[in-house]
Amino acid sequence: MPPLHLFLIDSHQDFRESARNYLLSCCEFRSIKVAASYNEGMFLTAECYPDLLLIDSGIFFEKPGFIAEIEKLKHSKPALEVLVLFLFQEDYINGFQLISPPVSGIIFKESFAEGFLNYLAGRKKGPAGSQDTSCKGVDRCN
Repeated sequence: MPPLHLFLIDSHQDFRESARNYLLSCCEFRSIKVAASYNEGMFLTAECYPDLLLIDSGIFFEKPGFIAEIEKLKHSKPALEVLVLFLFQEDYINGFQLISPPVSGIIFKESFAEGFLNYLAGRKKGPAGSQDTSCKGVDRCN
């Protein structure tokens, strides 16, 4: 599996910083970009389309038109994976009916590292032993 471009859009600074630090320690990514808002996230997508997009549920559900923007991104890049980040399981239960086709999965912030590693493990494809597990480092996509 080639290294991925990852975007994280989350308005919570503490979570954004700790998640980014954790993600930097992962070996799966070509680049990691973070945004604090919908507008900043859309600006980043104009620079470089991500392979994997992590979005805070508050931004995902509360910004009118955001789901349509994600659907446009998926139309131009069908392999785009979108994960919605929920703070608590109750938030997921309350928002479950709003999950739409552009969403590839969910992760709870309270168990981010475990949930993210489980997601990555589930998305790996190919014959056993064919995965490159060496760290490639992280660079910026331009």
